[in-house]
Amino acid sequence: MEPEAVAWGWPLAALAIGLVLGAIFVWRMSRGPRAPAAGVAEVVPLELRDLDGRLAVLILQLRELQDLAATRTPEQLARERYALELQAAEVLRERERTAAAVWPARKGKAAGVPVAATVPPAGFLAARPALRGFLWGALTVGSVASLVLYAVRTTRTREQGGSLTGNLPPRSGPPSTVNGTPADAGTDADATTDAEDEAEVRAALERNPDDLDARLDLAMLHLRKRDLMAVWNETQYVLGKQPGHPRALSYQALVRMAMGQPDVALKMLKQALATDPNLFEAYLHLALVHTRMGHDKEAEAAIAEAKRRFPERADALARVLPEIRAAGEQPVAEADGDPHAGVPPPASAGEAGAEGAAEPPATEASGAARADGLAGVIELPAALAARVGPNAILFVTVREAGTAGGPPAAVKRLPASSFPLRFAIGPGDSMMGQPLPKHVRLEARIDSDGDPLTRAEGDPAARLDDVPAGSSGLRLVLR
Repeated sequence: MEPEAVAWGWPLAALAIGLVLGAIFVWRMSRGPRAPAAGVAEVVPLELRDLDGRLAVLILQLRELQDLAATRTPEQLARERYALELQAAEVLRERERTAAAVWPARKGKAAGVPVAATVPPAGFLAARPALRGFLWGALTVGSVASLVLYAVRTTRTREQGGSLTGNLPPRSGPPSTVNGTPADAGTDADATTDAEDEAEVRAALERNPDDLDARLDLAMLHLRKRDLMAVWNETQYVLGKQPGHPRALSYQALVRMAMGQPDVALKMLKQALATDPNLFEAYLHLALVHTRMGHDKEAEAAIAEAKRRFPERADALARVLPEIRAAGEQPVAEADGDPHAGVPPPASAGEAGAEGAAEPPATEASGAARADGLAGVIELPAALAARVGPNAILFVTVREAGTAGGPPAAVKRLPASSFPLRFAIGPGDSMMGQPLPKHVRLEARIDSDGDPLTRAEGDPAARLDDVPAGSSGLRLVLR
C-alpha cells in the first residue's frame, strides 16, 4: 500500500491524545497522598482512626459550606457553620482525651498527635469532588466521541458491484481482450494482488459456501486470468440460487461471447442492465459485445450512457472503445477448413438409413482431426428432415468422458443447412484454449430456434462416449 493512500491524520491524533492523557494520569498519581509507613499505621489505635475520620468529614463539610453560600441567607450560613465548628471542636477534644488514654507519649513527644494520613487532600479539584467528577466524565465522553467520529470518517459504502470484503475494488479500465476473449493485464503486481484476493475470497467461501457476492468476486478474478470455465461454474451456481442476478449475467455474457454466442451474450447483458441500471461492469461488457458484433453505434451509446451515470469515470470510459477496437484488429484464428468442403450430395432415404453406409473420406481439407482434435461426419435421416427449420443451428460439444452435464470443454456452432455435414473440433474451439481431455463425450444437437438457452424435446441429437482424443472418421447419426 502506498503511504500517500493512507489517512494518517486521525490515527496520529488519537495516539497523541492517548499519550497526553497517560502523562496526566501518571502525574496525578505521583502527586497523590502517600500512605503512612507500615510501622506508624500499626501503632495507631482504632478509636483514634475513627475520630480522625469524623474530624476529616466535618472539615470537608465546612469547606463545602462556602461553595453553598449563594443558596442560603447569611443567618442560615452562620448557624450551620457554627454548628459544624462546635461538632469539630467536640471531636477534636474527644480525640485528645482518647489519645492520652490509649496512646501514651513516647520519647518526649506529646500523645494524640493526629496522623498525617487523616488530613484531607488540598487543591482546587480535591476540595470540589463534584467538579472533579464532571471533568472526568466530560473527558471520557469526548474520547468516545472522537473514536466514533474517526470510525464514521473512515467508513465507506460498498460500491455497486464491489467486493463484500472491500478487497476487490473495481478496476477503472475496461477488460482487455484477445480474439474476443477477456484477458488480464498480466503484470507481476496484478498477479500477486489477485492471488492474495483469491485466497481471501476462498476463505470466505469456506465459511459460507452460499455467499453469492464472494462467488462473484471469485468469478471476476477468474475472468482476469481468462479461466472462463471457472467463470462459468461460479456464475451458474449464483444463477441457480438467484436467477437473473445482474453481476452473474454480466460475467457469464463474456463466456457466451467466447463460445461464439454473441446474441445470447447481448440478451443477458440487456437483462442485467434492466435489473440494475447502475451496474458499471455491464456497460463495459455491453460495449465489448456490440463492438465484436460490428454494432459501433450501439457500443458508443453504451459508453455514453455509462458516462452519464458515472461522470467521475468519464476519463477512463473515454479510453474504452479505442482499446476494444484495437484489440479487435488482432487476427482471429480461422476454423480448421470449411466444414462443408468435400461434403457429397445428400444420400437418398434408403442410403441414409442403412447401417454401414459408405463413409465419405476424411481429408484435411474436409475437416480431418488434428493430433489433439476430433473429426467426422454428422448424418440426418430423411425422415427427420422436416424437424429442421431454416434457422436451425447445429451444436457440436465436447465434454470429459462420462460427463453428461455442466459446461463443455469445447463447442462448435455450425449451420444445419445440409447433411451429411463434416465437422472438426479441437483446442481452438475450447473456451479457455486448453487441450481436450484424453477421452471425451462427443455430442451433436440441432437447435431448431437457434437459441442455445432453449431446447425442444423433438430436436434431433446424437452422442458418442469414451472417444479418444485425436480420433477421426467419427460418425454421428441424429435421432
